[in-house]
Parts: sequence; structure tokens; C-alpha cells
Amino acid sequence: TPGHAAWAAIVGAAYALRRFGRGRTAARNVAAALALAAALHALFNLFAPQATWAAFGVMALSVGAAWGIAVRLAGQKRG
Repeated sequence: TPGHAAWAAIVGAAYALRRFGRGRTAARNVAAALALAAALHALFNLFAPQATWAAFGVMALSVGAAWGIAVRLAGQKRG
């Protein structure tokens, strides 16, 4: 469950930036965010059946990526 929230947050942040932000690369950012979320999800699914520490590492990486994106977006100037 935390993984799905983190992966959705990554894509959601890109969509929000596209909707409310400025810039010509917004569509590319959404595509990159979707690719990142899909790659992290696939990597987690690769390790999840074995319940290894690698699966927990991917989860930590996913949550860290979502947190980093949120912090970066919060620091951007608006308007």
C-alpha cells in the first residue's frame, strides 16, 4: 500500500505541475514521472515474491523519490 501511494504521488505531482505550472516541458515531465513510477513498481514486483530486503529497499527508494519531488515542488516560485 505505501508503494502505490508513493508511485501515485510521483505521477500526481507531475500532473499538478503540468496543470498549474509553466513551461514547455510539462508533457515530457508527466511522461518521465509515469515511466519512473512504472519502473519503481516493476522493480518492487520483481523482488516482492521473495520478500527480500531488496523489495523493502525499492519501497524506501519510492517513498524517498516521492518525498524529494514534493519538497522540490514546494520550493518552486509560483506565479
